[in-house]
Amino acid sequence: MIEQNQVIYSVSEVLQTARLLLEAKFSRVLVQGEITDFKHHSSGHMYFSLKDEKGVLRCAFFKGQNMGVAFKPENGMKVVAGGTLSLYQAYGQFQMIVQSLEPQGVGSLQLAFEQLKKKLGEEGLFDPARKRPLPKYPRRVAVVTSAQGAALQDFLKILATRVGIEDFDLFDVKVQGKEAPEEIIRALDEISEQAE
Repeated sequence: MIEQNQVIYSVSEVLQTARLLLEAKFSRVLVQGEITDFKHHSSGHMYFSLKDEKGVLRCAFFKGQNMGVAFKPENGMKVVAGGTLSLYQAYGQFQMIVQSLEPQGVGSLQLAFEQLKKKLGEEGLFDPARKRPLPKYPRRVAVVTSAQGAALQDFLKILATRVGIEDFDLFDVKVQGKEAPEEIIRALDEISEQAE
């Protein structure tokens, strides 16, 4: 029976209070476990659970945070996740908002290297039959860098004096900033097409 002066909360008030208490108490925690139910959404967000022998913790790893992860998270992988414990109010669901993720036992760069090596091996790119002999001295060189950079002049001087090559193709690209990776990749693709 409800007493006359007893406070009655709405569902959203209870959930919001619980979320604020959780986030204040566990503003930065590290949790180790095994990834399960991994989904990489088209939005770029990653959703998965961390489990051990006695429990399961749902996790959300949003695009803005997960872009810096060098390896590809997979089901069965043991990891250490850093983040905040929270509550997804719309469903009253306890979860961890992940801000960092590291493989347990292996460094992230080593794991990324191993994953890439495995993928390229499955594509047959390490097959000895695909390898072409390299010429002793290249006839022409492609240089991918900024035309305004001092490094270009140093490289060209060394190319001419030590190697004896004065014939080169310059692919002028940005080497810093957000556009740099895309411009460099585009230049490498163009070089690859010209070489065929």
